[in-house]
Amino acid sequence: MAVLPSANDLSRPASARTGRIIASGPEDSIGPALQRLGGVVSAIGEEQKRQQDALGMAKAEAELNQGLINVGKQFDNDPDYGTFSQRAPKATGDVVNRAAKHISDPNLRERWVQGANTDAVRLNASIDGKADTLGKQATIANLDQALETQRRIYVDPETTEEQKQKARADIQATLEVASKTGILTPDEADRRAQLNLRDANYSRAKLIAERDPDAILNLNRGSVAQLITAKAQEHGVPADIAIGIGKIESNLNPKAKAGTSSASGVFQLIDSTGKQYGVTNPLDANQNIDAGIRLTKDNINDLRKSTGREPTPGEVYLAHFSGIGTAQKLAATSDDAPASDVFSTAAIKANPTILAGKSVGEVKQWAERKMAQAMGRPVDASTGAVAVQRAPQELLPAWYQDMSPEQRQAVYETAERVSIQRKAQSDASQRALQDSVRDNYALRIATDDPTLTTQDILADTRIDNGVKASLVNSYNTAMKTAIESARAVAAYSSGTLRVDPYSTDGRKQVDAVGNAIETMVPEEQRQSALEGLVRQSGTVPQPVINRIRAGAESQNADDVLTALQSASRFSQVNPSALGRREGGEAVQRKVDDFDYYVNTLNLDPQEAARRIAEQNDPNKVRDRKALEPAAKEFRKSLEGANLGTLFDESWLPFNTPNVGFTEGQAAGIAADYMAIAEEQFFATGGNAELAKTRAEKEMKRLYGVSDLSGAKTVMKYPPEKFWPVMPGESDPYGYVKDQLINDLASTFPDDASLNPRKSGAGFVGNVAGRTVDIRDESGLPEFRRLARDDIMKRVILVATPQTGAEIKANQLPGYTVLFKDDAGNIQTLYGKQWRPDVSAVVKQTEQQQQSRLERAYDYQATGQTMADYLRGGEIPMGAGSAWDNPEQQQIIPQEGK
Repeated sequence: MAVLPSANDLSRPASARTGRIIASGPEDSIGPALQRLGGVVSAIGEEQKRQQDALGMAKAEAELNQGLINVGKQFDNDPDYGTFSQRAPKATGDVVNRAAKHISDPNLRERWVQGANTDAVRLNASIDGKADTLGKQATIANLDQALETQRRIYVDPETTEEQKQKARADIQATLEVASKTGILTPDEADRRAQLNLRDANYSRAKLIAERDPDAILNLNRGSVAQLITAKAQEHGVPADIAIGIGKIESNLNPKAKAGTSSASGVFQLIDSTGKQYGVTNPLDANQNIDAGIRLTKDNINDLRKSTGREPTPGEVYLAHFSGIGTAQKLAATSDDAPASDVFSTAAIKANPTILAGKSVGEVKQWAERKMAQAMGRPVDASTGAVAVQRAPQELLPAWYQDMSPEQRQAVYETAERVSIQRKAQSDASQRALQDSVRDNYALRIATDDPTLTTQDILADTRIDNGVKASLVNSYNTAMKTAIESARAVAAYSSGTLRVDPYSTDGRKQVDAVGNAIETMVPEEQRQSALEGLVRQSGTVPQPVINRIRAGAESQNADDVLTALQSASRFSQVNPSALGRREGGEAVQRKVDDFDYYVNTLNLDPQEAARRIAEQNDPNKVRDRKALEPAAKEFRKSLEGANLGTLFDESWLPFNTPNVGFTEGQAAGIAADYMAIAEEQFFATGGNAELAKTRAEKEMKRLYGVSDLSGAKTVMKYPPEKFWPVMPGESDPYGYVKDQLINDLASTFPDDASLNPRKSGAGFVGNVAGRTVDIRDESGLPEFRRLARDDIMKRVILVATPQTGAEIKANQLPGYTVLFKDDAGNIQTLYGKQWRPDVSAVVKQTEQQQQSRLERAYDYQATGQTMADYLRGGEIPMGAGSAWDNPEQQQIIPQEGK
């Protein structure tokens, strides 16, 4: 089908796609044109085929390469190497076949497959080689596993010697076969022989050293014995004698050192002797043994010369023990002679069990027995003679001999360390048992166990004599203490306990009574009982002090509160009681702080305890210490301040109240202000203005102005804040003054200012310097009212801690009354906190309220007042408020409000 050219096609070169050929010639030439078109189309088809073949081959090559790579990776991690030769050709063949599908031309595909198979064969060969390598590695791994199993059997301390030898033989046979068959190269076989045979001996020895150190130490001694035997044969000395001396001196330990001299090594040679025989390192086994045997040889030769015979083993040892001169003298001395004829006093003192009180013969027999035991030779029990000499051969096992000297030394050190550790553990266990038994006896003694006797302690084999002596002494002391304690408790119970609170015995008695109180008195009664003990003895039991101190120094406010309330009560009973025991002064300081907060600053006990708990906090202490320099400057800025102005609420000049009734009170008020301000300075982190503001508010809470005495005066807890006023009176506290003056008059009947003098039928009094005649007794109350202001000028009311406690409890507070009599002496109402009788106030208030309520009721009931008001009249006083709020008229003042 012809394709018509577009305008765009006509402007471009000829193209089979656009049909540009159609428009290239006249219509009469269409036949030749069609022929040419067929040739062009054929050429285009061949080109497209070549392109398709090239693209297919490229895809085939890409898939082939990636597929072979994947196959190679697959076999890298495949443990089934035994089937590689079957599975690899199939896997690579599948890759070739899949890749060949991209080539559409059969001939081209066949030729390509031939080349691809060559790559597959190379990969198959590589995989086969990998299988061989993995197979050999697996064989060697299995071989090593088998060798390791046999090695463990060989070194295991639990297996029998027969099992060990079979395992060793199996290791040797396995290595021989592996070497001959080419599984292992000679070097590989030798390395495994080193690991599984020669080093296995070392492993075996180390395991034995850790489990049975004595076995290795004995083998080491056997090794030392062999070295001694060799050196003895070299120098012509009997080997068993040399070994015997070595055993006695060091138990054949080359590293042995004496604790009291320079003696070292197997033969325990002192430095001077070692130097004579060329020793440079006394702990070197070869040097020490060689020198020791040469010394023994010289001693034997010298004894031969002096005795004319062959010396016995005991004589040879005595020469080593005491020196050749003493040994020669001993051999020449009769057996019946005392050993002191031969040995010096110093030698006897150093070896009392061997030499003190012994004869020469007994010393010789001791030496012969000692050597016989060390040499392993029997001794005649009746004569002490040593049996005929024999020459034992101490053989070492092959596995021990096969180790290098370095390995033997390492194993020996391990065994020695384990042995020391076990001995330490054993000693510790023994000490722990002894301590447990001792502690049990100590507890029974401390608890006065009536079944315990000294015979029980002395017969107990689990404790040594020193512990027994200590326990018996403790028992005897406890019995004496128990008797004294019982007497003290009896005296306390009868109220007759008297002790010296500064003496040890006195304190013991107090502690004994305190312990009885703690164990026998119910908890709710314990504090009272302890206060009774403090009252009788003048001091506090030490355990109680310790408990209180722990609580007082706690950072827990509840613990502080409990401790200091208890301590404060003890201090009230006897102010010196706390300070007489260890730690008591620290407790007393805490008590002083607590009482100051509660009694002076009128804080709740809980708040006081909280502040002290904060002071116990190390962080707070550190912060407080850092602020101390600034606090010092802050205090200076407050010195000399007129506290009266703080309480002057009047706008009038010269109306500042006095601070305190006396100079002492003024100083006390100033001290309180300074203390409060300083406390607030620390509490605010050093903010001076805020601290001052808080201090002023705190002072106004605690202090106020009283004018009961006629002059405005700053005092603590002014009564006007707490005592009720008498309603309707020009002097609302006149009833207080009258009651107080009457009580003073009764208490001090001889005071002329309170009680006028009798004059005829009447009395003569004095009021403000004026003489007043009183007709009879009925005029005395009126006289006192006239003299009231003059008398009150001489009265001072003082707030006490009890005043503060009553205020906290919402009770009507009482005060201590001080009164200056005619002679100028200060008198007081002893034994009482004075407070007014407010029943008259209550009664007057009730009557007044009742009257007002009655009038209000009448006005409301009749409406008369309102009618009068509407006609132009006035409402009587009180009726308006009662009309508006009649309930308000029913409020009656209560005591203490």
